[in-house]
Amino acid sequence: MQLLIRQWRTKRGMKLRDLAKHTGISYPMLSAYEIGTNDPSLPRLVLIARALGVAVDDLFPLVGQPSLDTLDATPTPAEVLP
Repeated sequence: MQLLIRQWRTKRGMKLRDLAKHTGISYPMLSAYEIGTNDPSLPRLVLIARALGVAVDDLFPLVGQPSLDTLDATPTPAEVLP
């Protein structure tokens, strides 16, 4: 599963090595999580989320989820009202 680790990390201005240092998870393993070739365990997801300052569920893409670029944008009334 492709998680949003890389997107949050770059949004926070962190390098992969910084995230590795903050979590204690190796650089190669974090890289594998970011490209989706390996899935982290729940305890590791918690470590990653804490280091990034987000909730664990923020690391999972949802159908219809806005891109990270628009997370800080205030929705227009047309986007909120049917």
